[in-house]
Amino acid sequence: MTGFILLTGKQTVAKSAAIRQIVDLVGKENCGGFFIEEVRENGKRTGFKVVTLDGREAVLAELNLSSGKYKISPQVIDTLCVPILLQSSMIKKYIIIDEIGPILLQSENIKNTLLLLLNDNKQVIGTVYNDSYPWLDNLKKRENVMLLDINEGNKDTIPSVIQKMVK
Repeated sequence: MTGFILLTGKQTVAKSAAIRQIVDLVGKENCGGFFIEEVRENGKRTGFKVVTLDGREAVLAELNLSSGKYKISPQVIDTLCVPILLQSSMIKKYIIIDEIGPILLQSENIKNTLLLLLNDNKQVIGTVYNDSYPWLDNLKKRENVMLLDINEGNKDTIPSVIQKMVK
């Protein structure tokens, strides 16, 4: 199967853990891309960072304490996320994106890159924001996008199912 295989499901259902297992199953050497991880201080989420599979990190969003909203850094998306996806599409078998969601989609460049990967039928394995979001709603309906709902009942088997699908 080529195209996008995207895990969707409620927050905290272990989508990211499943993607990490998939990377291990298909071989990290075959994968390029990134994870978006929470930044926590004193047990509270204060932001998000991008961590690439080749070990680079950058702060993607920081909590503005006065407004309670996240200040997103589109330049991190444009200078780290977009290039790693494009580079990975040329030299890796699988492109990993965890998570395609509202923060990442603040960049028009990432949207264009996702469409380019989809139109070129690249093998993307990732997670996607579960709730309705206009741009994502259209992406999810595309012919070469497969959505798999991950939940408590299947979260342990999904990684091996995807491994068999992409081999």
